Amino acid sequence: MPGISYIFAIGIDKYHHIQPLNNAVNDVNALVGLLTAKYQFESTKVITLLNEKATRSNIHAQFRKLAQQITKNDSLLVYFSGHGTYDEVLDEGYWIPVEGARNDTSGYYSNREIIGALENIKSFHTLVISDSCFSGKLFTRSKHIPIEQRQESIPSRWALTSGRGELVSDGPPGSHSPLAQSLLVHLENNQEERLRISRLFDSVLEAVGSNYAQTPRCEPLQGVGHLGGEFVFRQKSVPEFLDKREPIIPGRPDNPSNPKIKIPRRYYGWIGIALVVLLGLYWGINKIKPNHNETTNGKEETVVVPTDEELCPTPDNDNPPDSIKKDTTPRSNPITKNKEKIIPETLPEDNLPIEPPKEPLYPIRFVTNGVPGLTVSFLDDSGKEYKITTNGSESYISFDIPGNLKNQIDVEVMFERSGRQIEKRRFDFSTNTSLVIPNTILNP
Repeated sequence: MPGISYIFAIGIDKYHHIQPLNNAVNDVNALVGLLTAKYQFESTKVITLLNEKATRSNIHAQFRKLAQQITKNDSLLVYFSGHGTYDEVLDEGYWIPVEGARNDTSGYYSNREIIGALENIKSFHTLVISDSCFSGKLFTRSKHIPIEQRQESIPSRWALTSGRGELVSDGPPGSHSPLAQSLLVHLENNQEERLRISRLFDSVLEAVGSNYAQTPRCEPLQGVGHLGGEFVFRQKSVPEFLDKREPIIPGRPDNPSNPKIKIPRRYYGWIGIALVVLLGLYWGINKIKPNHNETTNGKEETVVVPTDEELCPTPDNDNPPDSIKKDTTPRSNPITKNKEKIIPETLPEDNLPIEPPKEPLYPIRFVTNGVPGLTVSFLDDSGKEYKITTNGSESYISFDIPGNLKNQIDVEVMFERSGRQIEKRRFDFSTNTSLVIPNTILNP
C-alpha cells in the first residue's frame, strides 16, 4: 500500500521578546514550494506554523496530531527555521517558539520533547531539518557505526542540522539562510530520480562549510526506531518503492524464518498413544535381550572368555612361519645409487609463515577548495604521523586511517603553509568522512 509523505514546517521571524530574524519564513515557503512541485510531497499534506502561529502549544498539538494520523507506511519531513539555544547547566538544546522569553528555557521546546514526539510517530521514514543555532545538540553522543548500504525499504530516523554547537547565520535580509540556500540549490538542480539524504548532505556540507563559519551535521537519530534505512527525496514521476518491511531480526518472535509450529488440539490424544507405544517397544526390546548369567535346565551357564594370549599369541622369533620369513635378497636403493637428495618442494604446513591479519582502513577527507601549498597533518595514538600537502588541483585531500583513529571524537590537526604553522584545530573523526577546513585557514 502506497504511503503518504507529510511536511511539518515551522518558521519564525517576528519574535515577541527576542531579536527578530530575516529569512526564516521565506526559507519555509521556498522549501515547501520546491518539495511539493518537484518531489513526492502533496500540498494537501503540508502543515505550516509561521510567526504568530508557531507557539509552543501549537507545536506540541501538531506533533500529537501527526502521531495519531501517520501510519507505518507514511513518511514525515519536519523543518524548523528560527532561533535555537543551548542550556549548559542541563545539557539540553531547544527550539524557541514565537512567545519564548529571553533566558527562560521553561517556555522553549526541548530536544527531549522533539525526540519523544518522534518516538511516538510510527512513520516509515522521518527526517528532521533544523536550521537554528546549537541545532547539533539534537544528536546524542554515540559511536559512529558505518553503514555500507542504506535502503529506502527499511525504516529510518534522520536529522540534518545547520550547525553543531555553534551560532549559525540567518543570511542577509530578503535572501535565505546558508543551509536553506544550499538545500534549495541542490534540490532544484538535482537530476536523480531518488536522492538519498546522505548524498544531498555531502553537497550541502561542502557548500555551507566552505563559505560560512558553521559546519552542518547529518546522521541517524539514536533510540527512536532507526533500523538502517534512509530518507529519500523522490521526484514526482518516480513510483514509490512499495516493498516496505522491517528487516528480519534473529530471535524476534515474529521472525518469519523461525515460525512457531502450532499443533491442533485434536491430535493431542494420538500423540499420547504414540508415545506410550514407543515406550512399550523400548521396554520390550530391553526385556528380551539375552542374559549370560541365566540358567539352562537348572544349571548355570558359564561363558568362557578367551585370554589375551589365546587371542594374540606371542610369535616365535626363532622359527617364524614361512609366510612371514624375512626376504634377505639384496636390492639396490635408487636414492643411494643415484646419490640424490630429496628436497621437499614446500615447507611443512606447520612451518609456513603466518601473516598477521591486516587492519581495515577508513577514508577521511578534508575539503581544501583547491588551495595550494597547504599542509595538513595529525598523529594517531601510536605517534604515527599522517601528512599531506596540497598542490592546488584538488578540491579535497584524503587519508586512509585505522579504526581506532576513525572512532576518535577529538583529534588535533595541524595546518601549515611554507613550513610555517598557521593554526591547530580539533576535529571529530567519528561522525563524518568529509571535514571542512575554515576559511580563516584556507585564506589567512
